[in-house]
Amino acid sequence: TSPKGWYRSGEVVWQDLSDVFGDVYIGLSPTYADDKLRPFFVKKLGVSESIGPKELANAWLRLADEDDPDADSVEASLEKVIPGILRQVAGQDDLPDWWSDFASHVQVWTLDRIFNEPESTFAGDDEYLRRKLADHLYFAWKPPSRSHTEMRPLYDRLALRPISEAISIRLASTIEEANRSKDV
Repeated sequence: TSPKGWYRSGEVVWQDLSDVFGDVYIGLSPTYADDKLRPFFVKKLGVSESIGPKELANAWLRLADEDDPDADSVEASLEKVIPGILRQVAGQDDLPDWWSDFASHVQVWTLDRIFNEPESTFAGDDEYLRRKLADHLYFAWKPPSRSHTEMRPLYDRLALRPISEAISIRLASTIEEANRSKDV
């Protein structure tokens, strides 16, 4: 039985996946074991059969809305959520209709183990810069099984800037210019 008792259709799915998502989505199949009720919930009430990309995105938003979330639980859930969302954006010109709402509300889990706005969070794609700037900037957490290269489509869609591209270093273009700066 679920702890709350009553849920909206967007908070439940037919298939029970509590072993993966905990109570982020409540599976109805254990409570309503009679498979004849599945069409009622799925077709009439609009409950999803299982967790799809839209539900994964909603799970991410719900994780970010939690007060004082358990960091280990957030990371375990995001390890399952991010690959599904990544599949939706990698190599796609057209995004699903739910994407703009998701992107306008999403917060990024950081290495500081808090959620933060994408605009003020960086991808730590350069280890040296990430370590040097860790006390001054927020860096996005990523599943350990994913590289920054694999995450790039999601970074781009969320306007998350890789630190390697956000930092610029200007070198003197001529010896004369270099000498002038030494004299100052």
